[in-house]
Amino acid sequence: MSNFWDELKRRNVIRETLAYLAVAWVLLEVSTVVLDTFNAPDWISQTLIIILAIGLPIWVLISWAYKITLKGFERVSGPGGEIADKSSRKNLFITFVFAAIVAVGLIFAFRGIGLKIREDTQYAVAILPPRFIGENNFDWFSSGLASDIRNKISRVKNLSPTAMRSASRYQNSEKLITEIAEDLRVNYLLDGEIRMNGNLFLIDLQLVKENGDVVWSEQFMVPKGSHYQVSQKVIEQIIESLEVNVTKEEFGFFSREGTQDEKAWESFAKGEKLINNLHGLDLYRKASEHFKEAIRLDPEFAEAYAGLAVCQNFDAAWYADANKGLLKESVINAEKALQLDSTSALAHAVLGIYNWRWKRDSQKAREYYDTALDLDPNNVYILWDYAWALSAEWEYDLDRALSHINKAYQLDPFAEKVIWMKERIMWQSRDLKGLETYLESQNDTAFYWPIERLEGNLEVLRHRDARSRVTYYLDKINSDSLNPQLYWEIADVYWGLNRGDKWMEYKLKALEFAPNEKERIEAARRIREQLYQLGHFDKALELLGIDDPENIEEPERVLGWWYYYHKGDYERALSIMNGRTDEGMWNSYSKCLILTRMGRIDEVHEIIKRIHEDEIEVWDPRPLVQIYATLGERDSMYRWLNHPINIGFGGGHNGNPVFDPYRTEPRYRDWLRKHYLPQPEDTIVPE
Repeated sequence: MSNFWDELKRRNVIRETLAYLAVAWVLLEVSTVVLDTFNAPDWISQTLIIILAIGLPIWVLISWAYKITLKGFERVSGPGGEIADKSSRKNLFITFVFAAIVAVGLIFAFRGIGLKIREDTQYAVAILPPRFIGENNFDWFSSGLASDIRNKISRVKNLSPTAMRSASRYQNSEKLITEIAEDLRVNYLLDGEIRMNGNLFLIDLQLVKENGDVVWSEQFMVPKGSHYQVSQKVIEQIIESLEVNVTKEEFGFFSREGTQDEKAWESFAKGEKLINNLHGLDLYRKASEHFKEAIRLDPEFAEAYAGLAVCQNFDAAWYADANKGLLKESVINAEKALQLDSTSALAHAVLGIYNWRWKRDSQKAREYYDTALDLDPNNVYILWDYAWALSAEWEYDLDRALSHINKAYQLDPFAEKVIWMKERIMWQSRDLKGLETYLESQNDTAFYWPIERLEGNLEVLRHRDARSRVTYYLDKINSDSLNPQLYWEIADVYWGLNRGDKWMEYKLKALEFAPNEKERIEAARRIREQLYQLGHFDKALELLGIDDPENIEEPERVLGWWYYYHKGDYERALSIMNGRTDEGMWNSYSKCLILTRMGRIDEVHEIIKRIHEDEIEVWDPRPLVQIYATLGERDSMYRWLNHPINIGFGGGHNGNPVFDPYRTEPRYRDWLRKHYLPQPEDTIVPE
């Protein structure tokens, strides 16, 4: 071995190898700076590492055989003057193998940012907004700091940070950390407190395991405008503590500062705190004002443009298509955000929503959505909206939709809209096992739909027969006869079975057992249209507490246009609809039905043409089914009847008398089978 080592030194292999490694290190350091400056993709630096690593054993071979001098390369002979003897060839082979091993080691050593790699481990983390101790109200700072940390680590694929909406529930909770971790189903929590110390924030933060063990803790003292420094330090500690692999792009994103303007960030943080609720038009409109102020203070603030685009898109869609101008503004602001920061996931998502819901370009929409999720795989807003799009477009993909909404639910288990979407897609995709697991793992207060409806859905999936719901509810009523929800649910089943008599019987029972008069009146309003459809006008007026409909000051609000429509007073029904200012989908649908009965078919087709040409948004095809059924246009009716949104909604259609002329047709029979509904001649229904 000593002879081998002496031979390496004699041939200058060690010196030349060290020189190669030194030059390679310098090249990598310089390339990192240069490539980051020009936002070069990761594959360039990765390719350079591989080339340098492969070059190492080749360089060792060259340095073994040749000596580098000022005159160039000179061939090195063996110890006795021979060019290559048996011993030299053996030593050369050993040297080459060792160099190759070192090269492979270098490839792994230079991966990521040098942290330990646990690629198969997924960590669920909750960033709780620090509790603010003191009289001053700086909740926006606490929320903004937590949101900044959460949004940045959201881009790490090995981390699943709980959405701020669910995490914020525990900001001032008296629950133990172990209890909060169990509620949120996370492995780690970031918890802490904030106090004012003069003009500075005193921030105490700690990273805690689900069992209560403290992994890391630190105190920060910073002015209001220095929250980014805290965010970056905390994120580095989380990454280091969990030994998570991070790419250079992700690591660079951690240190990014959205704005240098303290007041701009304050306005942004206040707006973001409002939209984290993912619910409520008023909150989105208030948030819009905060984002506009942030943009006024810093016109280069990309995140503020993206936040404003989200709010405007939500506002524009609230009343179907009441505000086209606002929709265009949302697109302009999303595009502006991408001009300033091409990695803005929210901006990509807004353009995805626009192309899906308004332009009806599903391919383009998917491209934007996929880019958004590549950039931020843990964004609940994107996951939720993408799941909706995948479950509601013609080329639907229920498997992907279910995957996205399940992840959104994991990240945000207390969001009402997420729960609603999860329950809807599970039913739409006929996910029997998923629904069973969901019902077993939740308590009765954690559902969106009534537990009685979910359990009824489960019975249908188990038996593939809608009538199994009736048997289930009758058994339930025998043991819980005062539960109005059971009567409400069984009535809806009978509607789907086209048994209007039983529907009315059980709806009246539900009203009888309503907990108070206010809820009874509200429930009566909810069933008034179906009562009108069945011709029970007097009963509807009685339930609404109306003696003479002609004396009502606001017939539209109390009776609805349906009263006059089903009474045959089409002129008055149309007058009510013409009094409305917006032309959203539901108003257009109502006008079409009225105009059809009036024989003004050309006007109906003009409205439908506008719907299909994108002047009116179609996010729910059910109205179009009734329009075409009323027109007698079978092909169009069946086309929309089989739209993905209608999967699982068979009962809602089947009880409507407008379908009476079609019930024995082969296409209608096929549709009944798909929804586990009995054929028209199969009149055996449990009672």
